[in-house]
Amino acid sequence: MSAPPDTVAQQVARRFARLLAYRTLLKYLVLKDLKVRSRGTYLGIAWTLVNPLLAQLPHCAVGKGARALRNPVKCHGAGLGIWEVVTNSG
Repeated sequence: MSAPPDTVAQQVARRFARLLAYRTLLKYLVLKDLKVRSRGTYLGIAWTLVNPLLAQLPHCAVGKGARALRNPVKCHGAGLGIWEVVTNSG
Protein backbone atom coordinates (compact mmCIF):
# COMPACT_ATOMS: atom_id res chain seq x y z
CA MET A 1 0.00 0.00 0.00
CA SER A 2 1.22 3.45 -0.79
CA ALA A 3 1.47 6.18 1.78
CA PRO A 4 -1.11 8.97 1.69
CA PRO A 5 0.03 12.11 -0.17
CA ASP A 6 1.76 14.79 1.83
CA THR A 7 -0.20 17.80 2.94
CA VAL A 8 0.87 21.27 1.90
CA ALA A 9 2.19 21.95 5.40
CA GLN A 10 4.40 18.86 5.24
CA GLN A 11 5.75 19.87 1.83
CA VAL A 12 6.51 23.38 3.07
CA ALA A 13 8.22 22.00 6.19
CA ARG A 14 10.36 19.66 4.09
CA ARG A 15 11.39 22.48 1.75
CA PHE A 16 12.18 24.75 4.70
CA ALA A 17 14.33 22.03 6.25
CA ARG A 18 16.21 21.66 2.96
CA LEU A 19 16.72 25.42 2.88
CA LEU A 20 18.09 25.38 6.43
CA ALA A 21 20.61 22.76 5.37
CA TYR A 22 22.10 25.36 3.02
CA ARG A 23 21.78 28.34 5.38
CA THR A 24 25.48 29.22 5.23
CA LEU A 25 25.43 29.34 1.44
CA LEU A 26 22.21 31.33 1.51
CA LYS A 27 23.72 33.80 4.01
CA TYR A 28 26.76 34.44 1.82
CA LEU A 29 24.65 34.82 -1.32
CA VAL A 30 22.37 37.36 0.37
CA LEU A 31 25.34 39.31 1.75
CA LYS A 32 27.02 39.31 -1.66
CA ASP A 33 23.82 40.57 -3.29
CA LEU A 34 23.49 43.36 -0.72
CA LYS A 35 27.09 44.43 -1.25
CA VAL A 36 26.70 44.47 -5.03
CA ARG A 37 23.44 46.44 -4.86
CA SER A 38 24.82 49.00 -2.45
CA ARG A 39 28.13 49.53 -4.23
CA GLY A 40 28.57 53.17 -5.18
CA THR A 41 25.90 54.55 -2.85
CA TYR A 42 26.58 56.93 0.00
CA LEU A 43 24.55 55.00 2.53
CA GLY A 44 25.82 51.56 1.54
CA ILE A 45 23.77 48.58 2.67
CA ALA A 46 21.42 50.87 4.60
CA TRP A 47 20.19 52.24 1.24
CA THR A 48 18.96 48.76 0.33
CA LEU A 49 16.73 48.84 3.40
CA VAL A 50 15.75 52.53 3.25
CA ASN A 51 14.82 52.64 -0.46
CA PRO A 52 11.68 50.45 -0.22
CA LEU A 53 10.53 52.41 2.83
CA LEU A 54 10.90 55.67 0.92
CA ALA A 55 8.96 54.16 -1.96
CA GLN A 56 6.00 53.65 0.38
CA LEU A 57 5.82 57.28 1.55
CA PRO A 58 3.68 58.54 -1.38
CA HIS A 59 1.37 55.56 -0.95
CA CYS A 60 0.93 56.34 2.74
CA ALA A 61 0.35 60.03 2.07
CA VAL A 62 -2.30 59.27 -0.53
CA GLY A 63 -3.64 56.43 1.57
CA LYS A 64 -4.66 58.82 4.33
CA GLY A 65 -7.06 60.36 1.85
CA ALA A 66 -8.21 56.88 0.85
CA ARG A 67 -10.51 56.67 3.81
CA ALA A 68 -12.52 59.58 2.43
CA LEU A 69 -12.46 58.26 -1.15
CA ARG A 70 -13.36 54.67 -0.29
CA ASN A 71 -11.50 53.52 -3.41
CA PRO A 72 -8.11 52.01 -2.59
CA VAL A 73 -7.33 51.21 -6.24
CA LYS A 74 -7.45 54.88 -7.23
CA CYS A 75 -5.38 55.85 -4.21
CA HIS A 76 -2.76 53.22 -4.94
CA GLY A 77 -2.61 54.36 -8.55
CA ALA A 78 -2.25 57.98 -7.51
CA GLY A 79 0.52 57.14 -5.05
CA LEU A 80 2.32 55.08 -7.65
CA GLY A 81 1.96 57.90 -10.16
CA ILE A 82 3.41 60.42 -7.72
CA TRP A 83 6.32 58.09 -6.99
CA GLU A 84 7.07 57.61 -10.69
CA VAL A 85 7.08 61.37 -11.30
CA VAL A 86 9.40 61.98 -8.35
CA THR A 87 11.86 59.18 -9.19
CA ASN A 88 12.01 59.84 -12.93
CA SER A 89 12.36 63.61 -12.77
CA GLY A 90 15.82 65.04 -12.84
